[in-house]
Amino acid sequence: MPKNCRSFNKFKVFGPYAWGNWSEDNWLGGAYSDVILARPNEIVTETYQEQGPFTTITEARKHAKYLMTKFARALLYLNKHSQHSTKSWGAVPVQDYSEVWWDKNVDEIDAELMKKYKIPESIRSFVMANIQARTKSNIVNYVE
Repeated sequence: MPKNCRSFNKFKVFGPYAWGNWSEDNWLGGAYSDVILARPNEIVTETYQEQGPFTTITEARKHAKYLMTKFARALLYLNKHSQHSTKSWGAVPVQDYSEVWWDKNVDEIDAELMKKYKIPESIRSFVMANIQARTKSNIVNYVE
């Protein structure tokens, strides 16, 4: 009988291991590629990093939007010492997605995260000016 991983029959989010192209001409961390919102029974090769699993599509959508925030990507950049991002997620807080504001757009979620973690205005301004903007349009398969 074939073995399935624990997330095979669940929702998940796929992002490339080499997330962020490291070209800092325009943005810290460079340009970030899109992420993929994956449904049950969808898999990827090892060039992608799987995040999840999530029981519901709603929770997976919220996580995918979290990855699009400047907040999360600034903290990822903090620990990213190579193209490979596997060990870089340590500074990015895990979320429970219970706050009602996770249904908002990415910019509004960014503002809520900055408030939640009491990020000083000088750092907020720096992050907003220096990390590439992304929206839910950068999430492949995002359908409400």
